[in-house]
Amino acid sequence: YLGVPMTQGQPRCADFYDVMDKIQSRLAAWKSKLLNKAGKLCLVKSTISSILVYSMQTLWLPQAVCNRIDQACRRMLWAKSDSSRFWSPVSWDVVTQPMMLGGLGVREARRVNVSLLGKLIWDLLIAPQKPWVHILNSIYLHGDSILCAQNRRGASPT
Repeated sequence: YLGVPMTQGQPRCADFYDVMDKIQSRLAAWKSKLLNKAGKLCLVKSTISSILVYSMQTLWLPQAVCNRIDQACRRMLWAKSDSSRFWSPVSWDVVTQPMMLGGLGVREARRVNVSLLGKLIWDLLIAPQKPWVHILNSIYLHGDSILCAQNRRGASPT
């Protein structure tokens, strides 16, 4: 289980409310006035990457969930403790660029989700000897390639 929401059918935003609340509570536990910008950046990177990695490895998160995660990151990074409104001195596109390109290295939720699911697709294509690949291949693909797979009614969202 490892904290992955158990869903029936396609995941919905409501399935991830507890995960988003967990992120909010973890970020809210730290007083933003006690941390400098570098501390806030470190907190955002470590909190988001550790809480959502299991969910993102197996489920395609709805776009609204990804937007709320990114919004929580922006708010923690730029907001002052006395107000809910904030002004960001740099665009989000710059913040999410790698440090080598002048950004802050914060990873966008949608990009992380795509990369983790892409890793699973890679395993389905390259490593058929893995037990989980063999099981999914026999149940859903019936020997076909994952690239030819079709969404069947009643199939697992995974």
